[in-house]
Amino acid sequence: IPILEKMIDIIVDFYQYLSGSKNQHLIEEFIKEGKSVLNFTKEISSALQDGKDQDALNLIQKIMCYFEAVNIILIKSEASKSKKEANEKIRVEMIELFNQCYDSFKTQDIVSVSDIVEYEIAEKLAILIDSLKQSAGLATGE
Repeated sequence: IPILEKMIDIIVDFYQYLSGSKNQHLIEEFIKEGKSVLNFTKEISSALQDGKDQDALNLIQKIMCYFEAVNIILIKSEASKSKKEANEKIRVEMIELFNQCYDSFKTQDIVSVSDIVEYEIAEKLAILIDSLKQSAGLATGE
């Protein structure tokens, strides 16, 4: 049965990830995805200017989901204590930025939402993506 075979493959892949053999591949996939997510930060401003608030909100939610997943990977990484502390500081700052973004959305301050996402959140995401690259042993700053 094809669906059962697919489910077994997924379970085996997940087990292999948990045992460490898939970790490198997963990180590389998240790095690739990070480039798309960084592009979302630029698209949000346009969506808001065009009155497509729901589209902008959907993009912000995608950024938040990516941020959460990257955080889990970085927390589980074997980074130095100082690097983990730096990542934790960025995590706290990002949560605050998402809260500011939410508050600006509630007051319909699209300029603030755009600025927060395009400049501040994008900058912090780029730093987290560099941290992922470092944890995968790849060059940073690309």
